[in-house]
Amino acid sequence: MIKATLDDWAQLYRHAIRLKNLRPWESLSFLDTISIKMPDRDEMYYVSIDENPELISIHILRDSSAYARFIKPFLKPDYTHEEVFNDICSVDIFTMCIGNRENVPKNQYNLIKELGLSFRGRMNWVFFLSKRKCYAPADPDKIEVMLLTECIEQICHAIEDYNTNKIDVRFDDGFALCRYYDDDEKRWMTIEKQVPIVNAQSDYYKYENELQIQRIKKIPYSGASFDIDITFVESKIKDTQFERDPVVRLLILSNRNSGEILETRIILPNDDLAEMTFDAVFSAIGKVGRPGKIHYTKDICEELLDDFCSKTGIHLFKEGRLPSIDHFLFSMMFD
Repeated sequence: MIKATLDDWAQLYRHAIRLKNLRPWESLSFLDTISIKMPDRDEMYYVSIDENPELISIHILRDSSAYARFIKPFLKPDYTHEEVFNDICSVDIFTMCIGNRENVPKNQYNLIKELGLSFRGRMNWVFFLSKRKCYAPADPDKIEVMLLTECIEQICHAIEDYNTNKIDVRFDDGFALCRYYDDDEKRWMTIEKQVPIVNAQSDYYKYENELQIQRIKKIPYSGASFDIDITFVESKIKDTQFERDPVVRLLILSNRNSGEILETRIILPNDDLAEMTFDAVFSAIGKVGRPGKIHYTKDICEELLDDFCSKTGIHLFKEGRLPSIDHFLFSMMFD
C-alpha cells in the first residue's frame, strides 16, 4: 500500500473544506443520488449524503451494483442494524466525514496539524475513511486519496450548479443529479439524468463433486433441520498477513430442532468461502445425519447451497430470523 504524500492530502482537504462550506446535506437527503462520470473511465461513481446528529458522511461508491447494495436496507421499512452492517461490509466505500475531534483517526489528526489546518467546535472536523470489502475502515491510501480528491471536486461543482441554476431533479422517480464531462462540447455538465442503479447478479455456486453428492444421498434423513448464517460482526482481527484489519465474519450452523450450535468458522478475506461452508455442512451432517431442511436469512447462503441442496434432496428455506443463531451471536458479543 502506497501512502499519500502531504501534498496529496492538502489537495484533498482543499476540496473537502469547500464541500463542507456548501453544506449539501441541507438540500439533499440520503436517497437523493449524485452520480459522477469521469472522462475516459467506464465506471460511474455514486454519492450518498448521510446526516445524523453525531456525524455527517458523504459516501462515494464505485459502481451501480455497490450503490444498490449500499442503499438496499434503507429501502425496507423494517431494516435492521445487522442488515445495514453486512451490506456495508460487502462493498467498497470511500467516505468524507464531518464530525467531532474524538471521531478523527490519530494519523489524520496529525496530518491536519501538519497541514496547518484548524477545525474548531463540534461537528466541524473533516476526515476520511476507506472501507474495503471485508475490512474495517482505515486511512485512505494514495490512490484512494486521489480518487476522493477528484470526486469531491466534481461534487462541489454539482452542488454549486444545483443550487445556483435551480436544477429540478426528480429524485423520487429514479433520477439523479448527474455530473459528467461532455466530449462533444469539451466541458463539464450538471444535469438531471436517469442513471442505472442495478443490483449485482446473484452468483450461484455449482456443486460438482458427484462422489460427495452420492455419499450424502445415502445418509438417512435424521428428522433434524439446520439453520445456517454467514454474517459480519462488529469486531476486527489484528493479523500481520493483512495490510488492513479484516472485519470478523462468522459462519454458524445450528440444529434448528434443539438449538444446539453444531459448527462455527471464522472466515478471513483470503479464505475460500464455498470450501469452508461445505466443510461445516458435511461436519454437521456427520454429527446429526442428513437434514430435511436448511434455513437461512442471507442471500449468500442460498447462492452457495442451492445447487448442492437440490442434488442431495435437502430443502432450502429463507427465514426472517434464526433464533438459535441470533441467541449465539448476542451471547458472544455481550457475555
